[in-house]
Amino acid sequence: LSKKILKGMTKYFDISLTNKCLSVDLKRLDHKDLKKRDISRNINYLKNKGTLSFYNAVDLSEAHRVLNTLFEQHIKRWDEKETPSMFKENKYKEFIIDLTNELLPKGKVKIWVLEFNQNPISIEFGFEYNNKFLSYCRTYDVGYSKQGPGMMLGKFLVDHYLQAGFNELDFSRGA
Repeated sequence: LSKKILKGMTKYFDISLTNKCLSVDLKRLDHKDLKKRDISRNINYLKNKGTLSFYNAVDLSEAHRVLNTLFEQHIKRWDEKETPSMFKENKYKEFIIDLTNELLPKGKVKIWVLEFNQNPISIEFGFEYNNKFLSYCRTYDVGYSKQGPGMMLGKFLVDHYLQAGFNELDFSRGA
């Protein structure tokens, strides 16, 4: 696909290293690293206060509902930053929705959800390809910042993909 896109370009371009991205080699992961006390403490705290669940949104209606929450969480979180959320522009929302409509039924798009008392507190949008999970966007409910919902979701993802026999988690964003 990328070769087709690049062939059609009329401008010259250069590929260069601009920043490093976090990637977890699941085959070389030290399982002791998964037992982070602070993450487990936060997971246990929420479990004692209610119901904590982790799942993949597998049908389109569920995915659209979750994507709306992802957009809202992203906008709210980035309102605290200098740069506004890309999802303030409809074209970016439409891009994600189009990708989901096309690739979710083929099992290529994954929308992972961490819910507390049936409310999404963290959402991960990404892709499975060639025995790797590639993250595109993770959001969380800023009301739960103290509990680290993004870190909790990350732990559940590592556990899931380890069990599934995947080779790598690529978080695809800069340091």
